[in-house]
Amino acid sequence: VVASVGVTIKKGLDSFIEFENQMNTVYTLLPDITEDAMSKMEQQVKDLSTEMGVLPEEIIPALYQSLSASIPEKNVFDFLEVAQKGAIAGMSSTETSVDALVAVINSYRMEADEAEDVSDILFTTIKNGITSMDELGHSLSNVTPVASDLGVSFGDVGAQLATITSGGTPTAQATTQMRQGLLELSKEGTKTSELFKELSGKSFRDF
Repeated sequence: VVASVGVTIKKGLDSFIEFENQMNTVYTLLPDITEDAMSKMEQQVKDLSTEMGVLPEEIIPALYQSLSASIPEKNVFDFLEVAQKGAIAGMSSTETSVDALVAVINSYRMEADEAEDVSDILFTTIKNGITSMDELGHSLSNVTPVASDLGVSFGDVGAQLATITSGGTPTAQATTQMRQGLLELSKEGTKTSELFKELSGKSFRDF
């Protein structure tokens, strides 16, 4: 019995040390954070962990990732809640869900509180196509910067990805194809851009 208690205490101590070490890594991104703010953030991690039914060890790396991707500290836990719900529904990790959301939010220069709208489009894409949150998280950055620059909405990107992947094209290949297609459409003098101009009466950028 004594040995069992000792093992339990050691596991609890090891878990506490790991939690503190991980949080200290997060604090390197917040050099001006106060002791009170640290305590509040640690409690928010624990609360979100309990609410979502995951270990803090999964939340903390996603917290670090979100802050390093310029999600504001004041919005970061609302953002993480959306990401975690997405991870659960998409049978993925919180970090992967953060990857997908950040790829869109940063490319389209959105506010962090638009994450839920982005998440809805991601799930519509998954539902209507043959793709997953993991695949989108690793591939969206292939196309979103170009699409944003050309004024193509993320809703349209998601709809096109659903169409292409439902035909059997892997997600990574589909995003690369979309990127190349958009570049061809927007570049003056290509056959694709000239055909578009002929059919629409204006360049793709103007359109």
